[in-house]
Amino acid sequence: MFLVPMAIYFGSFFSAIAVVMLWRKRLTQPRKRTPLTQDLLRSPGESLRDTIYDMQSDAFGWLMVLPGIPLLVYTIHLEQRVAGIQAGVVVNGISVLLGVGFSVFILVKIIRQLSRVQSYRLGLDAELAVGQDLNQLLRDGYRVYHDLPAQGFNIDHVVIGEGGVFAVETKGRAKPLKHDNKKEWQVDYDANTLNFPGWRETAPLEQAQRQARWLSEWLSSAVGEPVSAQPVVALPGWYIKRTAPGGVAVFNGKNPGATLRAIGRASLSEPLQQRIAHQLDARCRNIKPRAYARDEKAYPNP
Repeated sequence: MFLVPMAIYFGSFFSAIAVVMLWRKRLTQPRKRTPLTQDLLRSPGESLRDTIYDMQSDAFGWLMVLPGIPLLVYTIHLEQRVAGIQAGVVVNGISVLLGVGFSVFILVKIIRQLSRVQSYRLGLDAELAVGQDLNQLLRDGYRVYHDLPAQGFNIDHVVIGEGGVFAVETKGRAKPLKHDNKKEWQVDYDANTLNFPGWRETAPLEQAQRQARWLSEWLSSAVGEPVSAQPVVALPGWYIKRTAPGGVAVFNGKNPGATLRAIGRASLSEPLQQRIAHQLDARCRNIKPRAYARDEKAYPNP
């Protein structure tokens, strides 16, 4: 009997989920097809966007469970009173403590998840900002790809030009509220360490180098001749002050053409650029149309 209120609560919850799932399944039925003839290219921050969606869904799920805990404790108490059962102070106290403990556990999970969402949102904003600036290079003959799937990781941006191939790693770092002078928003870079106001980082530089090495090896194998990708780190919104030469190229995302022209060491022929672009296009064009399914038989991906 005491399970009836819980059954009503969770029945309503899962019914709503079932309606959403049935609607999504209905959209994929073959009665209609998308007018698009191929999959879409990945956008800046595509992986982060999916991660944020999953984390928000997870937090929402826990949030829906949370009201059911005190409801369960209270219905057990009511059932005991209706049945004339004298559980005693100790048993009732244990039930309340268990309910409070589980509620606190869920609240902590929700808070941690939402905190992570905020951090990922900053990263997404940064990738969108840098991606939009890099897209301006298309007018100058560059080719730009975003969120390239690799082996267990993603490269935020890949740029191809006559000067070479560039693997751009974007990092979103929040600024301090205090801004009495530019030093509060300045990163001193000595070719080995990114010195932010109050902390230091080397991981972004190392990550950019690892990703550039992977990209070099993969492209060299894919096109059949050596291709060397150069690592670049973008810190949108920060002032970058070089204190020593060398190291990975670091810039704030603005005027990327000047940065890439300054560090470009290769001289890629147009045919080689096209072959590289073909490989990147095939790897990045994997986003399925969301409104309706694509007719794979009529328009298979190359």
